[in-house]
Amino acid sequence: IMPVMTAALDVVPPELNNQATSLLNMLRQVGSSFGIAIMATVARTHQEMHYVRLAEKLTCDHPMLPELIARLRWGLAAYDPSGLWAVVAAQFHLQAAVYALADAFIPAVIFGILAVCGVGVLCCCRKMRIGRSTQQEEHADGTRFTQTLAHF
Repeated sequence: IMPVMTAALDVVPPELNNQATSLLNMLRQVGSSFGIAIMATVARTHQEMHYVRLAEKLTCDHPMLPELIARLRWGLAAYDPSGLWAVVAAQFHLQAAVYALADAFIPAVIFGILAVCGVGVLCCCRKMRIGRSTQQEEHADGTRFTQTLAHF
């Protein structure tokens, strides 16, 4: 985020630096809030989807089911053997949460790529501005004068 802010502030004229800094700080705070909200929403909705998909895959004829039941019964023998399916469901919820968090980082990566592109655009704007900041024009009478462009 800091390279984006630095590149953005380099483009701003010095007399507007205070306003640009406050605007960038406000946008950073609002953007962080929206980013967290988007990631939490994606994670929550995808967790439910992944849980359903994992539960659909576990059928009575699944090749790993006998081994899973044997391992869980051995681990639950000292406790309540009827809690076998509760343990399976809890494991599915944990695995679904891991898959959902991985899905939630996809929008974050997309926004990060967009930020890097923004830095590139701002750097190009700055180079173009520096290159054309002074222009020489010629009047009809043959005199030349240099015009400085204060803003874009």
